[in-house]
Amino acid sequence: MNQTSENKTDGVEGVFGVTDIVLTVVDAALIVIIAVGNSLTLVAVCRFKRLRSPTGVAIASLAVADLIMAIVYTPTRFVHITWPSMFASRAACIVYIFVVHFSASCAVIGISMLSTERGYAIQFPTHYQTCMTTRCSVVISLCVFAAIFCLNLPFLSGLDHYNGQDCYAPSVFPKVYLRTLIVVGVAVLLLGFVAFVRVLVAVFRRQKFSNVLSGQQLKQQISSVRCRLMCVVYVSSLVFWLPHLTYYFYNTFTKQTRNVFVFRILSIFDLCSSAVNFFIYGVININFRMAYKQIIGLDRQDRRTSTDVSATTVTHFDDVAV
Repeated sequence: MNQTSENKTDGVEGVFGVTDIVLTVVDAALIVIIAVGNSLTLVAVCRFKRLRSPTGVAIASLAVADLIMAIVYTPTRFVHITWPSMFASRAACIVYIFVVHFSASCAVIGISMLSTERGYAIQFPTHYQTCMTTRCSVVISLCVFAAIFCLNLPFLSGLDHYNGQDCYAPSVFPKVYLRTLIVVGVAVLLLGFVAFVRVLVAVFRRQKFSNVLSGQQLKQQISSVRCRLMCVVYVSSLVFWLPHLTYYFYNTFTKQTRNVFVFRILSIFDLCSSAVNFFIYGVININFRMAYKQIIGLDRQDRRTSTDVSATTVTHFDDVAV
């Protein structure tokens, strides 16, 4: 009887060993995809003038947040799962929780920033054209990152009651503070969702009436290209992030310790949100696609031909491309 139980235990450990290897390989692959894809996006926005618009800055901000997820969040999480003893001390645990929450907050709020920027442009086009410059968009992005940093600073201020067991925020920090973070995050997501709905309505209306618009109106309405881009990015990000946010919110109301396996699966979903954006930009937006090709050397046309193609494709990048 004891021998049978030992064999079953060995079998379970073997399965989890294989699962750990598979999850580690997936993590590593996603890190490479996120790092390469979002680095290309940042280089494209910085290098090509036609991509330096307020929407381009919002996309670059999201790319920075995604890079933080790949370079900071994922390796830290992997070390914590693989060698939990390294985070047995209070200081290491608190720093780990701060890094994880800061990284995730940047990614989630970055999605809403992109959506809100497009909603603002659709709802208040005159004010947007007058006030929302590229420089203004950069300043707003920096202020948002600073606000996220300050919002997570209480993790380092001694609010914790770490007992040396489970280094997980719902088990270590006061529920009130964590729920406050969730409320702020949900409020930002709701703002982004309202903007997303407004943009979606505008896209459908433009498609419905595009056959009766004059030439000048068509030039104005063609900005739906970047509206569709935002819609796809927002929906995909929401689908990938919602399971983890729901699980985290549930854990703030329970006294149970987290399931490490479930946590790893949900974290992979988070990374998928950061990995797909590069492909969305390249598939939907011709200017990003051309920029990627030029950066990696796949575009063999000369600079003049590339400029002519871009000029005939879009009248003015500030209205169309991003």
